[in-house]
Amino acid sequence: MECSFVRVPIDWRRFDVMNETNHVKSESPTTLDWICVHVKRLKSLSSEKKGQLWIHNTPLFEFHKTVSVEVEELFLKESIRYKDYDIYFPDIRGLGKSTPKFVCEFEEQSGHVFISEKDIDACLATNTKNEKIISEKYGEYFHTYQIVRDIFHMIEMTRVENGGESYRIIHYGYGFNTFLIGRMIQLEKELKLSFLNKSSKSYLDMVIVDSVFSMNVSTIDMFNFDKRFNEIALSFLEECDKDKYCTEKLDLLHKIKGKVSLRTLLNGIYLIHLKRCYIANSYFFRDILTYFYYEDDLRHLLIPLIFRISRCNELDKNVIQDFFYHINHTMITTENSHTKLQTYSAFERVIGSFELMDHSFKFYKEEETGALDLAEYPFYSGLSLNMMKTYSLFFHSPHSTNHTNNTHSHFTDFSKPMLMLHGSLDPISSINNLIDWKDFYLNESKANFENHHAVTFPYVNHITTLKSYCSLEVMHTFIQSLGREYFNECLLESTASDQIRSQLFNESNWSEQLKNTTLIYFGTKDALDGGLSISASNYYFLVVGMSVSGVLLIELFVLLIILLVMSIKELK
Repeated sequence: MECSFVRVPIDWRRFDVMNETNHVKSESPTTLDWICVHVKRLKSLSSEKKGQLWIHNTPLFEFHKTVSVEVEELFLKESIRYKDYDIYFPDIRGLGKSTPKFVCEFEEQSGHVFISEKDIDACLATNTKNEKIISEKYGEYFHTYQIVRDIFHMIEMTRVENGGESYRIIHYGYGFNTFLIGRMIQLEKELKLSFLNKSSKSYLDMVIVDSVFSMNVSTIDMFNFDKRFNEIALSFLEECDKDKYCTEKLDLLHKIKGKVSLRTLLNGIYLIHLKRCYIANSYFFRDILTYFYYEDDLRHLLIPLIFRISRCNELDKNVIQDFFYHINHTMITTENSHTKLQTYSAFERVIGSFELMDHSFKFYKEEETGALDLAEYPFYSGLSLNMMKTYSLFFHSPHSTNHTNNTHSHFTDFSKPMLMLHGSLDPISSINNLIDWKDFYLNESKANFENHHAVTFPYVNHITTLKSYCSLEVMHTFIQSLGREYFNECLLESTASDQIRSQLFNESNWSEQLKNTTLIYFGTKDALDGGLSISASNYYFLVVGMSVSGVLLIELFVLLIILLVMSIKELK
């Protein structure tokens, strides 16, 4: 793996103006303000290279930021299939190893993400701009326009000039990175129209977008996002009602209550069982449900948790008490979630407030109130409230200048091959986002629309390439055929989707990591029936108390045994 730092202007708009007037060469680096973008390359050793494969792997708006490490490792393993391609992993400006970092200095020092108006205003008021840090005040330099220009510049620098007609520039991205690819499509066309791109060669010959973000900024409604999130989470619960293993596990409840859906049980929890099982705060319980659905490693605990609270026998009460004690006294985290969130929060605030929403966005109070209906919305991401709060803070801050250069995104015609991948149970990127992409690019009125393909993988979560081997096979077919085909036989294999479905509920199919997570949170690997059979206080006495008086108790026990043996001898 090779690494490089590419020097780029902090403001491409200013650079273009100066370049047109031939002032760039006369400007010193400190005057023009240059920054460095970090990029890694796995170089092809082939004598006849077929092109470049760009893996856009920035974990903005991802629940766990270290998912970028997993994606990079995945494509390093997959690289043997693409040995004729140079594979690039860029760090976008301001993040990763790119310098300087785009952060709020106070936020990093505090160790937590800022959400108050006072704190965010302090971020915007700071004037830091040096070789290590650029403050949030300069957010206009970190819009996607600037990021895309960096990527185009790196492609121009690394392109093989004698690659021929078969040489392809291919882009893969997931989540936010699909929005970035959409912006590339948009800006490539705009740059050609403005004559800033004097090269006749393309920056995008094929694109693969996975777990897509919508480009229809003007139609994004955060309240509807929350509703869709709730619908997707409920569809996950409905799968239990269709699954033989899951329904068999719930037979005990069915015998008592009559056969009911899991959704009905969940509503019953809010109405009856929370207080009975000593869970007084229903909003806290909903936060836990939402967190568990977001989190891949914890999602499998949703059904056992609902089951135990619905049944609520003495064993369940002990397990639930221990479970909530554990949550309240430890950080809810997994091995893959230790990355500092505040490292990304400045970027997310700027992109979220000024590119993923437009100025006409409104949030109605009656919708906000309705969204808190526990029976109707047992799952609620809260993204609408958080995004609106940040959006409002940015636009009302006296220090904010970010909105002055806001460029609205939109879908743009793209006649070259495109592959869209999506999971049906994706909680972060709604299926409605895929529908937006399909409505535009699979429209028969579009030129070469037959080059565009969309695949939805049933029961699959966010980032399909990490969750389904079939997604990788489809992607490989698409690249090998230069975008003419995407179909792979794995799409016909019911066993593939059945296996993923069974892993949602069937303990015997869970990985050791999931079983260990169950053990941590429930005190047992048997999520539905096992667990601690004693109360937390008794457990404390037996475990901790024995460490104090254990020796004495053991000696007394030994003495009793000796007396018993002696008595038997006397009797004989």
